[in-house]
Amino acid sequence: MFKPVRFDKFTVIVHLKDLENVIANLHKVPLAEIREVNIEERDLEQFDANEKSKFLAYNITKARRSLSILSQFEKSQNIIEQALAFIKKENVKKLKIKGFKDIETLIKGRLEPLCREAEKLDKELKALSENVAELKEELHILQSLKALDIELELLYGYETIEVLVGKVPAELAEPIENEVKERQGIILSKVGEKEIIFIISIEKTHAEELLRKLRKLGFERIMAPEKHGKVSEHIKEIKKEIAALEEKKHKLWKRGQALLEKSKRFLLATLELLEIEKARQDARLAFGKTQATANFDVFVPAKHKKRFIEILKKTTKDCFYAEELPFSEDEAPVALENPGFVKPYEMILKMYGLPSYNSFDPTPLIAIAFPIFFGLAFSDAGYGLMLLAFSIFLLKTVAKKSESYEALSKILLHGSITTIIFGLAFGSFFGDLLGESIKKVALLDPLGKMPDGSSATLLFMIGILALGLFHLNIGIILGLAEAIKRQQYKLALTEKMPFLLIQPGALLLLLNYSPVSYIAGLILVALAAILLMANAGPLGLMKITGFLGNALSYLRLMALGLATFAIAMAINILARMLLAIPYVGFAIMIVFLVFAHFANFVFNILSSFIHPLRLHCVEFFSYFFEGSGKEFRPFYAKRKYTAEVD
Repeated sequence: MFKPVRFDKFTVIVHLKDLENVIANLHKVPLAEIREVNIEERDLEQFDANEKSKFLAYNITKARRSLSILSQFEKSQNIIEQALAFIKKENVKKLKIKGFKDIETLIKGRLEPLCREAEKLDKELKALSENVAELKEELHILQSLKALDIELELLYGYETIEVLVGKVPAELAEPIENEVKERQGIILSKVGEKEIIFIISIEKTHAEELLRKLRKLGFERIMAPEKHGKVSEHIKEIKKEIAALEEKKHKLWKRGQALLEKSKRFLLATLELLEIEKARQDARLAFGKTQATANFDVFVPAKHKKRFIEILKKTTKDCFYAEELPFSEDEAPVALENPGFVKPYEMILKMYGLPSYNSFDPTPLIAIAFPIFFGLAFSDAGYGLMLLAFSIFLLKTVAKKSESYEALSKILLHGSITTIIFGLAFGSFFGDLLGESIKKVALLDPLGKMPDGSSATLLFMIGILALGLFHLNIGIILGLAEAIKRQQYKLALTEKMPFLLIQPGALLLLLNYSPVSYIAGLILVALAAILLMANAGPLGLMKITGFLGNALSYLRLMALGLATFAIAMAINILARMLLAIPYVGFAIMIVFLVFAHFANFVFNILSSFIHPLRLHCVEFFSYFFEGSGKEFRPFYAKRKYTAEVD
């Protein structure tokens, strides 16, 4: 806690015959991060992508393609079904495969036939869909000619005459008629009310020119299919064909759904298996080799050094060489290690970045400050109880899906407790829903008066400012300590120290107890100003206003807390007004209270999470934390659908 995990760097040499087993065993536990070996410096040869890797890559692509094809047959779910599926605990029967030969057998025996069947399904479905689309397009054309119901063969097959069929809005019909007459064409038919369908006859030599003119006037040509028989007859035939094809599509869809249900788990397991095996093959690309040995570099947590060496001993029958190497802080990976209560807040830190190796880990400070800020921003016991129930529900359901959901659920749980505490302290339970009874146990009514008649709001504001300054000063002191540790004395003196001097100086000036305290205050403020200007010239003084802005930024917690109470109180006032409605007033009031308070609850969860997050990332971290660390990424196979078999 307070420091990232310590690491050791090793260079390891093993026999080529043991390499596959070494890689497989390291891949079973999140123990080592593999780093690329400097081939030229060590006079080694590079491993090339082997046939196994190419074979695996090809089959990964095939498996993904088949999964993608079959996924289109997934049954659609409504919102309730989706929510239940999301929170439902999966009972996964894991696929067990031993060795690369078993993988080859699996691919040839099960994956390849499944891929062929999926491709065949997809091809048939596409062909049917294309046929249906073509028929629907033809049906659309024929339906536009339905009003004419003529013999289709009358529109084609003339040597010197071109028959043009098209439609225009009714208001454009007259210009069309005039243009046809002017070009010596003949209107054979004119049908319709809002939309007019024309059949026009004209000599072939003038057809293109007439069509060009008509298009400018809004004429949309209809290319009738070259068929024999009446339009209405063809419409009936096409509808029958479409219905028959849709029936075939439906049967094909059922086949696809059955195949998906039977094969989805297998495909997911096979994909996982192939990707794990490919990762093992690709790991070699970071290694160097001689004719008989392989060399690789790894970072291992110092506390797991013994376990790492034991794996090498067991896998190689004690025939290996491992040497610790020196490394720079910039080169080292970063892993955080915090106890249970603190661990969820690593998620918040990672949103900003990781600390550099051998620097301070602020996660424990976040774990203390974030719930306090959250509770101050929410500060209502009623909403806190709702959030407590909601966070427990999350922990029992979605938190089991991933570490991120679990961390968020625990953060909300901690926030719910502080929200209840501050809600009781400020006398807020869904605003003033309980009237004056809850005020009797309250320590402070932020909108009321103190016993001596002074403003409680002012006291609340001063308390929040004091909390903000305390939080900022922790960041400044950490920044000062970090700068001194790294021997950056100028940075410590001119960027960190001035803020520690100017605060007591300003306080002494404001209080002005005596001439001595006033002079001491002036000296401290002047010294801070001199140090800031020594760092960045006159513009360095602007950092004072920046610090003041950061301190005032904490007042957002007060504003949010008061807004929560004020909105809840407004809801209660409106609810009491609704109660006056005859007969149904009580029922309407209850419905309104439930929905309005729920909406206020949801909005305030968001604001109570986002603003404390901002106070950490923008105000607090700016004084000491850079977030430049590179996360530790162990060479490790996460398994969900498969199980390792020795």
